[in-house]
Order: sequence, then C-alpha cells, then structure tokens
Amino acid sequence: YGQAADITLENMKEVFKYIQDNLEFDQLIWEYGTDESPAWIHVSYSKDRNRKEVLRKYKIGPYKKFKI
Repeated sequence: YGQAADITLENMKEVFKYIQDNLEFDQLIWEYGTDESPAWIHVSYSKDRNRKEVLRKYKIGPYKKFKI
C-alpha cells in the first residue's frame, strides 16, 4: 500500500527524534545499528489509525519499546 519507508541519511538519530516528537506515524523503528545511530529508520503511516508505536530492533531478539 506504500504506507512505509526505510530511511538512510546523515544525522539519523536527530531525524528519528524529530519524527518521534513532531510527526504522525503508525510505527517508528530504530533498526539495528548502535546507540548513536540506527542502520536505518523504518517509519509507517496509516490513514486510518496511527498508533505512534516507537520500537527498536536488535540483531537478536524481539522488537522492544523504545524512546529517545
């Protein structure tokens, strides 16, 4: 449906924080990477229901609730 994107760019931690604090989204996921920067950011949007769910995905284990 084209309701999600994976984002890779400079200053990803700042972009992640901006999305988290200022935009409507369904899920925002810090994918892998380090504590300083994700490998990429996954963000989805739903025209019907945006849960504002913020998660982090590590190489091992399930997604975990997350906030920076």
